[in-house]
Amino acid sequence: MLRAPAARAVSSPRGESPLCRCMIIRQNALGLGALAKRHDTPTIAIGDVSTPVSIAQTAKDRHRELCYTSDMDVQILPSLLAADFGFLADEIRRAEKSGAAALHLDIMDAHFVPNLSFGPDVVALSRRVAPSFFRHVHLMLTRPDLYLETFAAAGAQTVQIHVEADCDLHVELPRIRSLGIRAAIALNPETSAEAVFPYLHMCDEVLVMTVHPGHGGQSFIHECLPKITAIRRRAPALDIMVDGGINAETGVLAARAGANQFVAGSYLFRQADMAAAVDALRKDCANAFNRP
Repeated sequence: MLRAPAARAVSSPRGESPLCRCMIIRQNALGLGALAKRHDTPTIAIGDVSTPVSIAQTAKDRHRELCYTSDMDVQILPSLLAADFGFLADEIRRAEKSGAAALHLDIMDAHFVPNLSFGPDVVALSRRVAPSFFRHVHLMLTRPDLYLETFAAAGAQTVQIHVEADCDLHVELPRIRSLGIRAAIALNPETSAEAVFPYLHMCDEVLVMTVHPGHGGQSFIHECLPKITAIRRRAPALDIMVDGGINAETGVLAARAGANQFVAGSYLFRQADMAAAVDALRKDCANAFNRP
């Protein structure tokens, strides 16, 4: 399973990158910006992260570094969407100190989902305040393909894009890997498991949404459990993540169905002792995990 190297965050030396094909012009608080020509300039500007990224030279090596080893560890990921945004840096550090495996960052565009969250600036903040804390970036965007280099430059180490998004997954999933980061596919509650089957060989993990994406604090949709099992049967060695309404009870249900990665937002950030909650949830899910 994935373990972020203790002294090696995915960061970038200064220099031009042939893979950074688009100039991001910061125009709003999200930091998503407006896109110029996709194939013209190799420079990216993301808030306080203004250095271009030289990804191409070591992309394959870096992707291999970040890949799971298939021992199917159970992992807990706090979702930053549920944090106190008045103390965001402190909340990131609290999540890191909890012993969680990684930080989950939900990027919403108010088009693919009916909400706005945050952009690459917050990913960059996460890298700056907790450089060794692994960063999963979930792109709930209509056109995630327009922002892959941007989030890679900001410090994403896994990028999850939706099967329902308006892009060619046969092109974009390999492109994510070419940036030296892990590629993942996500599917909404209404989408069948079969919709992701053609792409599983291109993925490092699958994210099964167990709530309707766009808002935190929703109740777990139990009808999603058979989907987890169907994907696990189809891809026994693939990491399967669940996100939405995860707590001590629903996490165990998802683990029995075949999930081994668990995103929890409200449940963890509302705990007085997040470390104890992470440890308990990890142990309960590990005991319940239906290992292939």
